Amino acid sequence: MFSFIFILFLLNIITNYSLISNKKFIISDEYLGNTGKHLFHFVHITDIHISHFGHADRIQQFEQFCNQIIKTLVKPQVTIVTGDLVNSVSSSVDRLFGTEQYEEEWTIYRDVLIRTNVTAYTKWLDIKGNHDAFMDPDPDSSKSFYRIYSHQGHNHSGSYEYTLRTKDDDSYSFVAVDMCPRPGIGRPFNFLGHINKKEMKILKKLYEKTKNSTSTIFFGHYPLSFTYSNGLDQIMKNGIVYLNGHLHSGIKHLYARHSNGLLELELGDWKDKRRFRILTIDSGLLSFEDFRFNQPIYAIISNPKAAKFLTLREPFYRISQSTHIRIVIFSNLSIQNVIISIDEQYIGSAIQSKDNQNLFILPWNTNLYNDENLHKIFVEIKDIENNTVTLQHEFSLSLPTITKWNRSKLILTIHQPTFGFIILISSLCIYIFVLLYYRYQAKQNSCPWYFGYR
Repeated sequence: MFSFIFILFLLNIITNYSLISNKKFIISDEYLGNTGKHLFHFVHITDIHISHFGHADRIQQFEQFCNQIIKTLVKPQVTIVTGDLVNSVSSSVDRLFGTEQYEEEWTIYRDVLIRTNVTAYTKWLDIKGNHDAFMDPDPDSSKSFYRIYSHQGHNHSGSYEYTLRTKDDDSYSFVAVDMCPRPGIGRPFNFLGHINKKEMKILKKLYEKTKNSTSTIFFGHYPLSFTYSNGLDQIMKNGIVYLNGHLHSGIKHLYARHSNGLLELELGDWKDKRRFRILTIDSGLLSFEDFRFNQPIYAIISNPKAAKFLTLREPFYRISQSTHIRIVIFSNLSIQNVIISIDEQYIGSAIQSKDNQNLFILPWNTNLYNDENLHKIFVEIKDIENNTVTLQHEFSLSLPTITKWNRSKLILTIHQPTFGFIILISSLCIYIFVLLYYRYQAKQNSCPWYFGYR
């Protein structure tokens, strides 16, 4: 009898251990594991500047982008377009200040969307930029070209939101922030954005509507430092990123992490540089890469995420609990090899995930790197025609690591209207000081003659 009870006891222990082991496996593989679960990607493009004064290649390649990148290769569920859809600039000698709304440019933009039927393949979220509002007396009017010819303008005159729910029970909210001045004015007076009280009330409602989403992405044309408006910190407090354009990447890699944890990522233009961005949200962690059109391979390291973009607004602890390194790859040709090294030591070759053809995975032991130090991951990707792409960045498995920033911090984190005002006042003070100095010098030089005459 005792032996029978003892056997039952052992069976109970073995059963419970098996259940616990399986549960642990499910938990560990739920996020950042060997499947495509909780992996989401989308595309960002900005500053298209469609013009009817030449630049036919710009329009032709934009159409190719819609057909080849959006519809065929990357196939994002969401594509965001952050303004300056059209150019609205005169071709005359007054190009610096000559601005006007040209209906022909708007019809070209609309016709590209119709010909490619791209909006049937992705949720096309466009919003106006300062060029789209040049000399528009009433941008909110149904007669505004943006309202007539853009994709979202039919339903939204300004800010709006779109929420996508996935089969993994994740919800991704995209909030468009319209900062264009009303009424629309010409160059250079709408270079800075502004949100009026009416638009702020709309944004507060959108905040309430999206605050419980898995991830919230804000996007608009103007960088936050180029707006007069207050209150956006509160509106965006649940967002993981704010995406914008406007500056055309005069400074490369114009990215910043604000003191409140919000990432701000400016993107180079389509107009001259033919740039676009692919972003992934992998188990709540946002990663991205900026690309030029017509590259053979587009790839992003989604785990481990780059240390300089880690933020407390994301569940960064999942990196240390992850079971696999994860690389998201889009290529027209079959991938031959994905070689991964960490700290100059070969780790292995990633293989294609069983349920997502764009995801390549490699098991790893996070305990080897969970030491509060920065480590460098290096990935070499090669397709069957030997086209090769390399990716690398520093990562950390502990607290979000503060890393050095370039000039982006000056541009994106300092309030430019205030900075400009300080420069103006400082210049006036220097000018007055110089005038007083030379007046004093002149008076000193004239004094001996003056007293001698007297």
